[in-house]
Amino acid sequence: LFFPDHDTDPDGAAFAELRAKHICATCPVRAACLDAAIARRERHGIFGGLTTAERDRLAAALAKRAQRRRAVA
Repeated sequence: LFFPDHDTDPDGAAFAELRAKHICATCPVRAACLDAAIARRERHGIFGGLTTAERDRLAAALAKRAQRRRAVA
C-alpha cells in the first residue's frame, strides 16, 4: 500500500497511493515520518503523506528558503 508499483500496475498503484495518503492524513506522527524520510532521502514509497517526487519538491523548496534566509542574515 505504501510502496505502489507504478511500472507494473499504474491504475492499482494510483489507487494504492491515494489510500496510503488518506491513512497518512490521520496519522499522529505524520510530520515526524515526513521529516525522517526527507532527512534520509528515502527514494521509494509514501512517507508523511508524500510521494518521492513530492518530497523532493518540498526538500528543494525548504533548501531554497533556507538559502534566502542565510543571504538576508
